[in-house]
Amino acid sequence: VDRKNNDTNLKNHFIRQDIIPITSKASLKNNREYLALLQEEHKSEKTKEKLRIALSGLYAPAYSSGNYSSSVKNTRGKSYSDDQMEGMMNSGGGLALSIGTGKRWSVETGLFYSRMGQKTAETMESGPTATLTAGNNSRRVSTPLGNIKTKQKAVAYRNSEAIVTTTTVASYEEETLEQVFGTLSIPLHLRYRLNNNKISFSLIGGFSSNIIVNNKVYLKYGNDKEFLGSTENIRNFNMSTDWGLGMEYPLSSKIKIMIEPGFKYFLQSLSQDSDID
Repeated sequence: VDRKNNDTNLKNHFIRQDIIPITSKASLKNNREYLALLQEEHKSEKTKEKLRIALSGLYAPAYSSGNYSSSVKNTRGKSYSDDQMEGMMNSGGGLALSIGTGKRWSVETGLFYSRMGQKTAETMESGPTATLTAGNNSRRVSTPLGNIKTKQKAVAYRNSEAIVTTTTVASYEEETLEQVFGTLSIPLHLRYRLNNNKISFSLIGGFSSNIIVNNKVYLKYGNDKEFLGSTENIRNFNMSTDWGLGMEYPLSSKIKIMIEPGFKYFLQSLSQDSDID
């Protein structure tokens, strides 16, 4: 019996000439229940196709780097070259929530913590020329990302551009300033699934709100590393545009393993200083 026909059609002998009508009450009741069951399953299938929710735990090794420019390099006392600056490897992680609106598209958000930063290196040519005293225990030192604010008493400087510890350092050793920032990110991403095979690939794009929650500077020389303080005038909030390529492999009907290399570009300078980009 055609499940689209209603009870009236089933009772009417002249509607369909190619079937035998069902006229008993028991048959009609059974048919109604059968049609209701089919319609309920059909609606359930449609509902499942419309909405998919997934929760993911992420671990992300990351490499961060940037470039530096300033219209007042000379007055700031330093002109930084590319060979003095390098990026840093760090790591992060968090949780992602994905809501699928169809077979191909899904919307994603979450909360992530990551670290980023850079190194600025220079080789010592001479020892320190002055030492901070107890009465002058706050010193500002120029770096590509801005001045370092430090209250370390055991810090000396040999000119306006560099700092070293009061510990005796051999002239061949290299000093490296490590400026590290902890970031909380809240993304809003769109994912487009390229295929529906067992191993599926997808494209991810969108934006993230990034909040700086940690700001630390270290001085590294030889095998020693010393905490100095924080970088001044760092922007606490920044937007970034995010792009990535995803690969998914199902371990079971509920669990998938995902690998997603991506790229994040900050839309503003980390420094709020108008002279630094």
